[in-house]
Amino acid sequence: MPPPPIGKIMKLLVLSGTGNPNAHEREVAREKAETLMARHGITREQMRELYRQDHGLPPKPPPGTRPGPSRPRQGPPPEDPLEWERLQRELLAREAAAQEAAVKARLARAQAERQRAAREAGEKAELTARLRAAITQTINVHKDFADFIDGLASLGVQMVVPAENAVERLIYRWPPSKVAVTTADLGPGHDWPALLGAGIRLDTRNLRHREALSLLYLG
Repeated sequence: MPPPPIGKIMKLLVLSGTGNPNAHEREVAREKAETLMARHGITREQMRELYRQDHGLPPKPPPGTRPGPSRPRQGPPPEDPLEWERLQRELLAREAAAQEAAVKARLARAQAERQRAAREAGEKAELTARLRAAITQTINVHKDFADFIDGLASLGVQMVVPAENAVERLIYRWPPSKVAVTTADLGPGHDWPALLGAGIRLDTRNLRHREALSLLYLG
């Protein structure tokens, strides 16, 4: 049989004590606590001893004897029922404080994640607008592929092909930014077929064109 759930039983005993003004809740908690203690074959007195052991307190001395010297402890053993309830309430308060701290930590992490995502989304939106304008401007000025790549570079824009033979998967970068923008983000008119359709001339037999193309894959 697994060990008795000391913490759970103690919580129920606290709720069943005189410190709880709700009579119905006291009765329900008392019945649940007694059911759990009966299931594990322990009495209230044994629960107190388990509580002592769980908190490093010395065992209760036999009747008629005086306890000998013991190591310092946080408080007296729960001889009095009111003292027993006070110690249990302290345990519940510590557990509640730990749970509250854990919730606050989770909320803080979630807020930091939302702030990071919002910051990245703002950076990407700003970068997308700048790239869209720079690409449109360069298309209007340069129709030769090598000149088009050089024109983008002069504006600080880098075109990158992420995989061999996948020119249609172009992405654009503005090197100071860590955000990459895909042609889908930029919208119609900025992917590889659209560039060719806008009049950009690519001749793979041309040395300058081949060198410019190789820079896309190296990026």
